[in-house]
Amino acid sequence: MTSYKIKDDVLAQQVADEMVILEPEHGNYYTVNGVGASMIAMLREAKSLSEITQNIANQYEVEEQTAKADYLELLEKLKAEGLVEAC
Repeated sequence: MTSYKIKDDVLAQQVADEMVILEPEHGNYYTVNGVGASMIAMLREAKSLSEITQNIANQYEVEEQTAKADYLELLEKLKAEGLVEAC
C-alpha cells in the first residue's frame, strides 16, 4: 500500500483532545477526535500503515484490524478533501 503524509501547506494544530486542520487554499476547516489526532500526527511523520495501526492498537487498546479499518476510513476522507499526498 502507498504511504501518505499530510500536505506541506495543510495546517494542523492540536487543541485539547482534538486536532483542527486548515486547508489554506479554500479556507476549509476540519476537526478530528483524539484517535484521529494521533493518526494525523503519525501521517505528518509519514509513518507506514503498519506503524500507524500498531501504534493506535497499542495506544487505545483495540484490535489491529479495528485500528486499520478506522485509519483507512480517515485516510479516504483526507484524500477526498485533498489534505494528503503520496510519499
